[in-house]
Amino acid sequence: MAVAVSALVIVSRSLDGSYGEGGAFAGWLASSENALDQVSTTQLSVGSAVLFNMLSTAFMCHTNAVRAYDELGPKHRHASVARKAFGLAGLLYGVVMLAGYVTFGGACEGLVLANYDANDPRARVAWIATLVSLLSSYPLLFTGFRDAMCSLLGVATPGKFLPFAGLSLSLLAVPVLLAIIVPDVGFVVSLMGASLGAALILVVPSLIGRRVLADKDCAKGERGAMRLVAAFGVLVGLFGTTVTVLETYTDLLS
Repeated sequence: MAVAVSALVIVSRSLDGSYGEGGAFAGWLASSENALDQVSTTQLSVGSAVLFNMLSTAFMCHTNAVRAYDELGPKHRHASVARKAFGLAGLLYGVVMLAGYVTFGGACEGLVLANYDANDPRARVAWIATLVSLLSSYPLLFTGFRDAMCSLLGVATPGKFLPFAGLSLSLLAVPVLLAIIVPDVGFVVSLMGASLGAALILVVPSLIGRRVLADKDCAKGERGAMRLVAAFGVLVGLFGTTVTVLETYTDLLS
């Protein structure tokens, strides 16, 4: 719901001209009425690599994807559901990205909602919806993160309150400190896409596939292809991470 509300606000403000020349919030940011004139379909830049990293994050599957597959009745429907879901998500991302760029051009922040005037009533609705969404969904994500860390470290989930609370607070302190130190959410999203995106989309599935096929009679070429995909994922991850860090904190790629 928060995503839908935010998308409606972003698209509506790009259409009504409130942030354009002569608009109600025209003085908030520099006018970007010629933003689309700067678009090129033939030029690639460092920003293209950063965008690719962000898109990788956008299309990473949810942590409950396996559970959804197990609970789905006819298994063959999973591919159909996935295609429709990814198609709808791609359409939504494209529309919001275009609307935000039309409104603010190159002045877009990593979090586009941060661009809007504090006195904009529609923006306030989007901020409140996002806040409610984060407060409601974060406990679910954090629970999975805490359980995964316990499994990774080989530590049983503490049964007593104090050890349990101490573990939870310690793990919670990590993202809070990162949020304070790194205020640009665009950098975080791009970095996650470059590292975790490449790992979860290319490297990990290939390694799992090789392990599964190792016990079966199959062509060596198939296992070799998976090795190449895993190696490609490592290279893409290293390249994307390096580009993101250099683009954000240095002028080497300017």
